[in-house]
Amino acid sequence: MDKHGLSFFLERELKDITDRFEEVRKGTLLFYRLGEREEDFLRLLSYGKKVTEKNFFLVLQVSAERSLSLEVKELRGVFPSFVIFEKEEFVRCQQKILDDLYPLHKKKIKLIGITGTNGKTTSAHLTAQLCNLIDSKKKTFYLGTLGLIGSSGKIERALSNTTPGPIELRKIFHHYFVKKNYHAGVMEVSSHALHQRRIEGYEFDVVGITNFTQDHLDYHPSMEEYFQSKMILFKEFAKKMAAFIVPKSQENLSHQMIKAGLDEKRIRMSSLDCEREKLPSFLQVSFNEDNIAFSFSLVESLFKINLTKEKRENLASKLKNIPGRFQVISLAPFSSQSCALIDSAHTPDAMEKIITATKEVYPHHLIWTLFGCGGNRDASKRPLMGKMAASLSDKIFLTSDNVRDEDPQQIIYDVKKGIPPSFFTPKNYREILLRQEAIEEALREIKESEEENQKSIILLLLGKGHEDYEIIGEEKRAFLEEEIILRFIARKEKKLKLQS
Repeated sequence: MDKHGLSFFLERELKDITDRFEEVRKGTLLFYRLGEREEDFLRLLSYGKKVTEKNFFLVLQVSAERSLSLEVKELRGVFPSFVIFEKEEFVRCQQKILDDLYPLHKKKIKLIGITGTNGKTTSAHLTAQLCNLIDSKKKTFYLGTLGLIGSSGKIERALSNTTPGPIELRKIFHHYFVKKNYHAGVMEVSSHALHQRRIEGYEFDVVGITNFTQDHLDYHPSMEEYFQSKMILFKEFAKKMAAFIVPKSQENLSHQMIKAGLDEKRIRMSSLDCEREKLPSFLQVSFNEDNIAFSFSLVESLFKINLTKEKRENLASKLKNIPGRFQVISLAPFSSQSCALIDSAHTPDAMEKIITATKEVYPHHLIWTLFGCGGNRDASKRPLMGKMAASLSDKIFLTSDNVRDEDPQQIIYDVKKGIPPSFFTPKNYREILLRQEAIEEALREIKESEEENQKSIILLLLGKGHEDYEIIGEEKRAFLEEEIILRFIARKEKKLKLQS
């Protein structure tokens, strides 16, 4: 292995640092974690052979168990400048270069960290809005599933992960806290990020957990290990006096946290403390009442204030919903009675909450639920989602949802295991592999059903939410459910006009 140390890079003119091939430019330092899989090494070699201008530097991380003695010769034939470190030195080198290129006064920044299985995105988005409404001079940004959102409320760019890796995260913090002089950031912190320690080196002023239910068992070996990954945020990345915020409805979760060793005195249960009917309509559904109460508690802890009932109601009246979260889409003029509702719910618990909430808001409508399950993800939740959808819906349209490398028929087969045999009737069940075809067929059947039964329908499109793509294999294809619905209605209207 090369004997070069950190000084090898400090003596060179570095312009940037990245861990992504597509961001490499002249003078870039590329950090690459070489796993145990042979594909990792072959992917690196393949990239090196494609690049014609090799005017960048490469830092490799390898485990202590892996020997690269045979591969070093191949690497030298492709990469003129590289060094190999084990994990500790790799991280230290990365941190030092980041400090030089993207300096940050970590003790001066303010961070709110939100984890949980469901509700992170809505809660974080509401929290960032509240921070900016409470004090517009102390700007706050949002970071998470939706991307990066500044104080203007506009999405500034997308992110590859809910919680970015350490290099991208430092660049984001440098941009907002140093260049744009922001006061605070509100982050969604995923269990993957906590387990992989992507937020290493940062401390949070306030932390909260929305809930804890089954998900990600494709990554975490058990529910217990999944839970312990969530607890890392509270045990290792919260400031010494930081409050731990938990929704009032999650009392059992607070007991679970205490059993896991968290200080009971630091746990604060959020409560709404304002009149439901004075909230915007999107916040009047039960799960969003939890989210807004949770968000109020987070901002009170950050600003060290107590909001009166009147102040809470005034702030709530100014809040905006986000695309893909209980998003109602009118079907007029195609249908004046029914509507579609888009939500990102993709776990059994989230599905139960969204369907139950929809029934609360639309008690006289039939509920048709269109959904699928993601490929290469937790397969154990698939029959649970099938069971939940069948128990709460009048009709199911079972389809695909980001199948990735899996056989979509196998995914559907897994979901069907949870659906009672008696549910498989033309009245209750349709199975359409392609999601766009499923959406369009559901819309056609809505019109037919309205004419036959004179009943209004809510078509729930669950799973994708705000996503504007679908993943098939390794390809991301343009796919936005709202656009599919609106295009379908426009075609129908055009056809009617031509016929008349």
